Amino acid sequence: MAGSMQQIRSELRPGVGGSLQEVRLFTDPAVQHAIDSALSSVDSGKRGVILEVNMPETGGVKGVVAARLNEHWSIGLVGEYGGKSKAKSGGARVAFEW
Repeated sequence: MAGSMQQIRSELRPGVGGSLQEVRLFTDPAVQHAIDSALSSVDSGKRGVILEVNMPETGGVKGVVAARLNEHWSIGLVGEYGGKSKAKSGGARVAFEW
C-alpha cells in the first residue's frame, strides 16, 4: 500500500463559493480516465463509491474509495489485493455506491 500513495497526486479545484478544494487523483492518465468513466455513471445524489480497478502492471486489483466533494470526486483510500490477473489493459467499475 505504501507504493499506492505515490500513484496519487493532489490538485486544487474551485469549490463552492469559489474557494479552493483539494482533490486527489491518480497520476497515471489511463487509470484516471478509467476511473472518471466509471464515476460518470454514478447518480448525482450519491456521495461515495467503491471502485474495483484493474491494474495489469501489478497483476492485481485495487479497491478504491472515492468521495464526492461538492461537484468533484476525490480518491480517499486505495487498497490492494494481489493475484494473477490476466487482464491486458486497465479498467475500472463501480462495485458499490452510497
